[in-house]
Amino acid sequence: MADKLLIGISAPVVAAAHWRGGKIAECLTFANDEGGLADFKEYLARVSDIPAHIMVDAVEEDYRFETLPHAFGGDRADMVSRKLKQHYRNSPYMAATPLGRDTGKRRDDRYLFSALTNPDLIAEWVQAVAARGMPIAGIYLLPMVSAELLGRLDVKATNMLLVAQHATGLRLTFFRDRQFRLSRLTRGDSGRPENRARNITEEISNTRLYLHALRTMTLDEHLSVLLIDRGDDLQEEAAVVARDNPSLDCQRIGRSELASRLGIDTALLDASPYSIYLHLLGLKAPQSNLAPASTMAS
Repeated sequence: MADKLLIGISAPVVAAAHWRGGKIAECLTFANDEGGLADFKEYLARVSDIPAHIMVDAVEEDYRFETLPHAFGGDRADMVSRKLKQHYRNSPYMAATPLGRDTGKRRDDRYLFSALTNPDLIAEWVQAVAARGMPIAGIYLLPMVSAELLGRLDVKATNMLLVAQHATGLRLTFFRDRQFRLSRLTRGDSGRPENRARNITEEISNTRLYLHALRTMTLDEHLSVLLIDRGDDLQEEAAVVARDNPSLDCQRIGRSELASRLGIDTALLDASPYSIYLHLLGLKAPQSNLAPASTMAS
């Protein structure tokens, strides 16, 4: 596989990984502030002219499922473009991902519209990459990247909730039949050991209620929870979730199993909470690329 620069951006921290020989050769982290940006620019000066793939983990994200009349060619492109501009007037980072045809008589086209609604979060980092003349291959939201986890971990549950602690908070992403439906990033106290079990349990319950309100999943349906535990420190939390929620399955996947299933070095799991997702991004970029044509590599 060709060399790539994989960048994960969140409000507190930015991770950069050099993908070489089909794997991450190194992963460094930078504070998301002026000092961190300066260090990042120095790092870019040492990296050769390789394409950059950027992933974003942010509260300021939006997802909408819609159907549009079936159309072809330019008519279809114009209709999708108008819908994107209608939803996301204040951000250039948006995407329309086709999901197939509806089952109704009209056989309308189904889409997932997604966007990063706070472009300022990544502006300076994107500019730093562009200033080095490095091509930008794509910009993606982290939940879209995380979908690749289901196949790599051989997850087959109908209703699956991925739960993981990130630099920004607790990330909960719901898939139905392996198709993305919802993601939430909470800014609770889940990072503190004394609060983690309670916070995780509460946020799983909140997510179930939200899914029910959206008519995506009823409260009576069975839910499987997969707790991503890269540091092997969530055994107690997994037990509490299972004990307090008898209507769901809670499975914890720890450090050695993550490394084995994903083919990633365990040392990289310590480098950053985003190393897992950057590894997945290196293996396969998702279809939902938010980068506008003006930003993309020619």
